[in-house]
Amino acid sequence: MYRFRFMPFVLIFLLAACSDPEGPTKTPDATHGADVADDVLAADTLTPDSGLEVGVDVAPDGVDSQACALQGDCAKGLFCHHGTCEQAPTCQTLADWRTCILAFNTIEQGLGRSAVCRDEVCEIACLIDADCAEGLTCSDHGHCIRFDGDLSGPLPGGAARTDLRAGASNVLMNFPIGLSMGGYGSRAGSNMGRYVKSLRPSHGQLHGLFARALALDNGERELIFIRLPIIFPTMALHEAVARKLQEQTGRDWRDSLVISGTHTHSGPTRYWHLPDDAALPLGALGTDEFSQVAFDWLVDTTVEAASQARAAFEPARMGWDIMEAFDTDDLIASDRWGETPPFDDNRLLTLRVDDAAGVPLAILFSHGTHGTHNSSDYFTGDAIAGVERAVEAAFSEHAGRFVPSLFFNQNGGSMSPRGDNFGHREAHTYENLGYRFVERTLARMMAIETTATWQLDARTHRFPITYEYLGYAPGEWSFGRLGTSNNDYIYGGLQCMGSGVADNDYATHADPDKIGCLGLHQLSHHRPVSMLARSQITTLQLNDLTIVTLPGEPAMELGWQVLREIRDKYGVDPMKSFIFGYAQAHLLYITPTNLRGELPPFPGISTPMAPDDYPDFAFSYLQGGYEASSTPWGFRMGDFIIARAAEATGLMLGETVELTLPAALPAQYTRGEDTPFAIDLSAAARVGTIVLDMPAQIARLETVHFGWIGGDPGAEMPQAPRVVLERELSANNFAPVITQSHLDYDNREPLILTRTRQNGDDWEWVIYWEELKDFPAGNYRFRVEGHFQESAGPTGRKPYTTTSRVFELVPTSEVTVNLVAGAEQISGTLAYPAAEQLRFARIQGDPGNIVGSYRMRHHDVGSNIPDPLFADQDLTTAGLTARIKLAGDTVLTLSGADFTLVTAPETSHGRNNVPVTRFSAALAGLAAGSYVVELDVSDLHANHGTASVTFDVP
Repeated sequence: MYRFRFMPFVLIFLLAACSDPEGPTKTPDATHGADVADDVLAADTLTPDSGLEVGVDVAPDGVDSQACALQGDCAKGLFCHHGTCEQAPTCQTLADWRTCILAFNTIEQGLGRSAVCRDEVCEIACLIDADCAEGLTCSDHGHCIRFDGDLSGPLPGGAARTDLRAGASNVLMNFPIGLSMGGYGSRAGSNMGRYVKSLRPSHGQLHGLFARALALDNGERELIFIRLPIIFPTMALHEAVARKLQEQTGRDWRDSLVISGTHTHSGPTRYWHLPDDAALPLGALGTDEFSQVAFDWLVDTTVEAASQARAAFEPARMGWDIMEAFDTDDLIASDRWGETPPFDDNRLLTLRVDDAAGVPLAILFSHGTHGTHNSSDYFTGDAIAGVERAVEAAFSEHAGRFVPSLFFNQNGGSMSPRGDNFGHREAHTYENLGYRFVERTLARMMAIETTATWQLDARTHRFPITYEYLGYAPGEWSFGRLGTSNNDYIYGGLQCMGSGVADNDYATHADPDKIGCLGLHQLSHHRPVSMLARSQITTLQLNDLTIVTLPGEPAMELGWQVLREIRDKYGVDPMKSFIFGYAQAHLLYITPTNLRGELPPFPGISTPMAPDDYPDFAFSYLQGGYEASSTPWGFRMGDFIIARAAEATGLMLGETVELTLPAALPAQYTRGEDTPFAIDLSAAARVGTIVLDMPAQIARLETVHFGWIGGDPGAEMPQAPRVVLERELSANNFAPVITQSHLDYDNREPLILTRTRQNGDDWEWVIYWEELKDFPAGNYRFRVEGHFQESAGPTGRKPYTTTSRVFELVPTSEVTVNLVAGAEQISGTLAYPAAEQLRFARIQGDPGNIVGSYRMRHHDVGSNIPDPLFADQDLTTAGLTARIKLAGDTVLTLSGADFTLVTAPETSHGRNNVPVTRFSAALAGLAAGSYVVELDVSDLHANHGTASVTFDVP
């Protein structure tokens, strides 16, 4: 089946281009083997509405006699042609690139392959590092710039193998509430706040976001694994972190550092180096425009996580396990690429790291999924955070200390998160996913055998990407009159739509030359898109486990192809190898060119028969769908990445590898504007003032808001002010409540939601809170720790604290009793109030306002469905008392053993297998009359409810 879709563009075209950087200093007198057809962009093929200026003045050959080998050898206004600098054609604006293609092709066919218009002069942009002189790199969308990195340092590690040391960290990421969140084009907006440009600002967070690192050292080699709750990492981020670590240690970390994004669609953004002078605001597609300040925040946080993990080194043991067929019922994640046959490997990798005594230190685990349940304006780790929190709670309880968990995404490009199978919605899905995951994996994770003896090897392989290197022939991936050489998608395309195929037949597929895309050259003004013009893959060996990173969102099929390729080339066992997607760099989606061959050996593979038993191109980009339409380098991209992954593996294994592409340097960009964001000053006398206090008493399962005047978000960062729940141990003696994860109960965990709102000159902060049916009753308060800006400059940032009123948390009296009575028995159902689905209810002056419940009541009971009092767990018959009254007098009392109490699955609220608790008690010997039955219910947590009905005995 085939379906490519255009994203509806509701963006405003830029009316004027931003000032362009200086032209390239070293670009080539070459066309990278581009075979340009003779009639492409020749003057006599142009139509009046083509937008190209015919008859451009071009100076004759030899105007400047300076010899040249590269474009950068010539002065501004000249270009290198056959070894001589000549006068360059003129143009008008960046958008005038067609004029430059025509002008250069008029001089010599194919010369306009990478033509751009800069500063009213036509230039030939660099495409790869080899186009630049020694010491320069091709970056900044077609410029050669000085490469500042040091590639000569030794690898991290020592001279001799020793027993393993390990360290882990958990660092609160440094960014403000108000920064945009990466993931969805549906959040598009224009200049809606100081921290955003092309997306809406955030208004709050469901919990804090942390960078987590795991450092390993076997005496001769160190490795660091860093997981970030972001949409994806970039190659430039990896390089910036590696350089800072090199400054600290004197070692080259590029081969020893793995950075992965969990792929939450609700993490901080503005760190992708998009061109800010594109034809459309590219950041509106989901990542916002690049900000040097936001990039620096992310780099510094990531470096701090790595440094803290290394500082925590201690003797350790480690073990690994791949759990096959762990999710064949799709309760954790499911295959979403419906245009292709089913393909989900259902594999789970776990690395468990213990201290020398065998007590867990950290858990790293990996499977394929997406972080796409949340689309609100609240930061969250989404579905992934729900699983991480549940894993670390289980291990922390076992270890008696906090044990961080690190999720590394696998082949998640074709997968969707679940957690909604039982009707859970919004934040309830996160907790449900965590429960389901731990239920099926904890015993297996706990049983992993560990050792202190480890081989640690890794190699990072960098490579350039061009249309030609991908293997496209001229005109092979082209459409209409794109204006490029041969009308090719010379720099890739997105939001592609196939022509003539729209069915559910795997035997049909799109023709490559009939695919219409939004050409990236159209957005970039025909400049190379640097983020997609190079990438890197790291292969690691941890004893007998092989891990291959992939720079984007790989489909499950693509991940299998990589493992099969390294099996066939180098004998790597696919049962002992794994893919980390969303790691080291990002090329958007990576879909297969054409998967054929045998069925994968994985016991849980969802594909009913071997790919060879399906029609050709059944598992292919050419079947279409959203995943394929977001594969920027088209149908040959899959095979290209597989080949590079095999090269990376061969290099790591020390094999002789014949590299087919020139080397690529690490990604580096010219530093952008880094003026700090403005911060509003706050009046010290007002900061800490309570604007919305806690009630004197609140019942379990109720929700409540608590608010105060705090600081500007820029002063309060990292993220939001900290809010801790404290319990009164004795008169005026309070201590933090401690969670199952051995952490303070605060708004860094998904227990307290935090938002900000502006009221005149005041920045108000509000938390939203609820607790569950069995949370200990008692006296509590909230303690706030924050910062405000009293005066300009670093010394003007001041701390503050404030506390809520002391409040009493009491059992709920809202147990719902549906009571039915007759002459022979009384019966009914018992439930707690339903957990209403969380809703983000924006109101004037409070855009982050929330209503509903964010805490899951029970894993088998969905949102908006009453949660039963489970027999024996929540209630015994001893908690039931019924009084039968006639004319106001009690004539019969029923209690305890008089009742039967059963919880069983039923159809309820339109869903099957919903637990429902029913009670009944027999009535006998009642004389004729009109009776009233009063039922009192008291559960094992002291929650209670009552009900009464009348009935007649004839």
